[in-house]
Amino acid sequence: MTEKSDFRNRRLLLLRLLDYGNATKQNLVQWTGLSNTTVSDAINAMLSTGFVRAAGMQKSIGGRRSVIYSINGEYGQFAGVEMWSRGARITICDARGQIQSHFQVSRHPDELSINLLYRAVDMLLERPDAANILALGIGVEGRIDYPSQMVLRSDSLEWKNVPLKEIVERRIYLPVFIDSTINGQVSLRKYTQGVECPAHFMILNDRFPCKAALCLDGRICRGHANQCCAADGFPTLVQQVGNIHDLLGLDQVWVACRSESQMKEVEQMLSRSDRMPISLYLSDPAELAWGMALDAETRWFGTIYSYAKNPIYHQQDSP
Repeated sequence: MTEKSDFRNRRLLLLRLLDYGNATKQNLVQWTGLSNTTVSDAINAMLSTGFVRAAGMQKSIGGRRSVIYSINGEYGQFAGVEMWSRGARITICDARGQIQSHFQVSRHPDELSINLLYRAVDMLLERPDAANILALGIGVEGRIDYPSQMVLRSDSLEWKNVPLKEIVERRIYLPVFIDSTINGQVSLRKYTQGVECPAHFMILNDRFPCKAALCLDGRICRGHANQCCAADGFPTLVQQVGNIHDLLGLDQVWVACRSESQMKEVEQMLSRSDRMPISLYLSDPAELAWGMALDAETRWFGTIYSYAKNPIYHQQDSP
């Protein structure tokens, strides 16, 4: 029981370091509620594996300065794949969540969606700048049984009852995590907002027009078959923002649009809802896949039961 508790504590600390970037041990005590001894022991254990590093010293006007810790970005990489009807977008980030590269794979005429995914993943793993991938996140549109990681139905990809996690892991021998693409934006928002990220928020993105991501108490709300906040289209989602905000008491709503004209249309639709804390912004083509990469990293933390040294990372360090 003690060992499992230790791993849970380490995962919690890694999540806070990923969200906030840098932290002292005292910061981590405040953000997690763990004791000083627990935080100190966990950080020291992760320092020995190379996954966490000392990033400097905190400025001080007097007294002893505290060490600042962060995730070691060079420890490994995480990749996210956004599957859509005409292709796949892939983003690679380092262990600190920073984007290293992004590319797109177009779908061949009459190519099956699973073959498109295989080709995209093969291209990813053959890239010289993706030599140390630790986990892969795949985002899809449709109904997903989250516990089993099975795609129950995706009309855009023409999938039905596809055990996607299992078949991709058998192909690449890496941890694979499946989710609705838009849900990865929760991890991205926590990463980009850091300590300023609210606990209750919703995210809409017109690049993924059939569903919104809803986060309450810091957790993704999924619903049956991962269909929480699903709708017939982006305009329908926007029209329901006010009702959802009032019903759930959201702190913030983010709406990503791919063009200035789309933003103006959304502003007009929301003109009667100026009381709501809504932020509109231009979306980046890489951000949906980036969210899936961050989602893969946060879920990969939960699969670590032995903090063995990363062989690739430490081979690079050896003389």
